Amino acid sequence: MKLDPNEEIAGYKARAIRDLLKGKDWLDAEDVQRALRCGVSEAKLLLSRLVELGKLKAPVNGSYEMTLDGHQLGGASFRQRMPRARAAAMLDEVLRRAADVNARVDLTDRISEIRVFGSYLTDAADLGDLDIAVTTERRPEYKDHGFVEANQALADASGRRLNYVQRLGFSELEIKRLLKAKLPGLSLHEPDELVALGVEGRVVFPTSE
Repeated sequence: MKLDPNEEIAGYKARAIRDLLKGKDWLDAEDVQRALRCGVSEAKLLLSRLVELGKLKAPVNGSYEMTLDGHQLGGASFRQRMPRARAAAMLDEVLRRAADVNARVDLTDRISEIRVFGSYLTDAADLGDLDIAVTTERRPEYKDHGFVEANQALADASGRRLNYVQRLGFSELEIKRLLKAKLPGLSLHEPDELVALGVEGRVVFPTSE
């Protein structure tokens, strides 16, 4: 998804809203206050407006879950288009990182599948983004016990300020961070986004080799 840097969304510059939603699964008023340096009333008003615009779902205990549109906006780009060769090299790096992630036995989850979709599967010479959908699953050793404790311990060790839902799902958040880090132009998506878009994509992980 490409954005016009002069566009406004809910009364804010598009870049500010993109940065607010980027990499998030949930938001609350404190997240908005911290990101936009605004008061609590203004933060709550913005959250309500983003719900009206379909970027967030109705709140649950003060936290707002991202919608498909919200994830797409959070992954929007102001960058110039990239050559296909660069996108191919980026995909190779993603697959290498996925293998490294699955070797991390401290994480409670692992990557079961990655599908590439969008302009990468066309004949276009350049692309706006490299779109991939990542499916994760719980490791067998954490299916019956230890899941909550392991994720909370990892969250504490990270030093990040996380809400309760993020702490419980820390391994999934960490997988996304490890895949995305320092790869501008990589756009991560949930598997259900492919269903919503009516596309299947191409399975690139695990590889057939």
